[in-house]
Amino acid sequence: MHSPNARTESPLVEHLLGWNTADGERPTRDEIARRAFQIFLARGGQPGHDVEDWLAAEVELRHHYT
Repeated sequence: MHSPNARTESPLVEHLLGWNTADGERPTRDEIARRAFQIFLARGGQPGHDVEDWLAAEVELRHHYT
């Protein structure tokens, strides 16, 4: 079972995304989910863009953590 604050990706994916994992400063799955939902609502709640919303949230939060 995953912790609600579990990190989102494997070390390889984190490396490819450019996240600084040495100090643990990276967005959690919950943070990404909340931001992706905000993006979804800002788009008017139009379905079919869940992956785009998730990736946009990851990128935005990654920049926040760097």
